[in-house]
Amino acid sequence: MPAFVGGGLLIFWLMAANIYKLTLIDTIKNLLQSQIIIITFLLSSIINSLADFVNCTTIYNEDYNVSFLTVQCTHNDTYLFWRAFYIFPAFIFYALFLPLIAFVYMFKNRRKLSHLDVISKLKFLLNGYKKESYYW
Repeated sequence: MPAFVGGGLLIFWLMAANIYKLTLIDTIKNLLQSQIIIITFLLSSIINSLADFVNCTTIYNEDYNVSFLTVQCTHNDTYLFWRAFYIFPAFIFYALFLPLIAFVYMFKNRRKLSHLDVISKLKFLLNGYKKESYYW
């Protein structure tokens, strides 16, 4: 998550904790829940941006990055380094790891999806969930 968003959330929840006299544990829980919600809403944009960074097109027999047409894909060591050590790990984290964590958490708590503590954490994912149509 970009540092300014995480920093903004941190400042917000520290101010809220001061105003509403929240405990440190409650403040940390609220901060983490806020970050999870924001990442979930931004997930498709993040994945699209990462995919655009590795997408190349051929212009006059040279391969160039679609997002940055001045960056060559094949003869640029810096681009290859960023793609190998930043883009692919970030793609694995955002496209595979985070959804897997959400699935495992929901699967683990599938019998408690109507309990208040689980609903408070997953309300944005459980909106519209009906026990009769669990498969949908």
